[in-house]
Amino acid sequence: RKPIYRVLGSVEEQNNWYVKAGDEQFKQYMEVDPDFKLDFVNDKCGWGKVKTFGNLNTSLFMDASKEFFLQNGVDFHESNFDTQQMTDSNNYFFSEGAGIKNNPLFNDLPMKPTHGETMIIESHEFKADCTINRNLFIMPLKDNLFKIGSTYNWQLEEPIVTVEGKKDMLDRLAAFTSFDYTIIEHKAGIRPTVSDRRPLLGQHKSIKNAFIFNGLGTKGVMIAPYFSEQLFRHACYGDELDVEVDIKRFDK
Repeated sequence: RKPIYRVLGSVEEQNNWYVKAGDEQFKQYMEVDPDFKLDFVNDKCGWGKVKTFGNLNTSLFMDASKEFFLQNGVDFHESNFDTQQMTDSNNYFFSEGAGIKNNPLFNDLPMKPTHGETMIIESHEFKADCTINRNLFIMPLKDNLFKIGSTYNWQLEEPIVTVEGKKDMLDRLAAFTSFDYTIIEHKAGIRPTVSDRRPLLGQHKSIKNAFIFNGLGTKGVMIAPYFSEQLFRHACYGDELDVEVDIKRFDK
């Protein structure tokens, strides 16, 4: 758990941050840190600090979660699952991200995936132990490595890296930093975003033991715990889902 520091880009943004940091609604999350300083960063308008912040190692978390569920009798089908194999004695939860387009049970939902790219860079000049943000995030990893990103592209449908994405990220990095670095890795992925920017949760119209958990977009790490519990209670106890996330909102 570490804070995130935002490089304030203008006097107006600085004033807005100071006002919010003093507001009762926000001051437990935000503050001003006039003593914070980083070499090789253009911070002439100062910094804003978000206090309640952390990084989740998603790969490690997913592996540990899978192991937990396997030990408790949950089966995983990671690819090429034939829905014709479904039986009435089990509940099925489909959480395929952008792969929903290949799911005959839920591919009619208005998923509009968003392509995005990130990079890993190495710098022996830049030193930071917290995430920095200014229209681009710089997240420290280990051994002088930093993850930077990201991009948004609504035309590409496959997770491929692009020259345009690389240039976009490096241009934004150069806009507020001046340290030397080496590019170590360039990656791309597809975000499971939805037309109305709300998750897709719920039960299939006719197959009552088929459920979907998808469409968490760019906020999956933050909102998955809340909505996964909600879907669990809906599937097992009949509790109602929030109408904003229930797939019934797309019923004609």
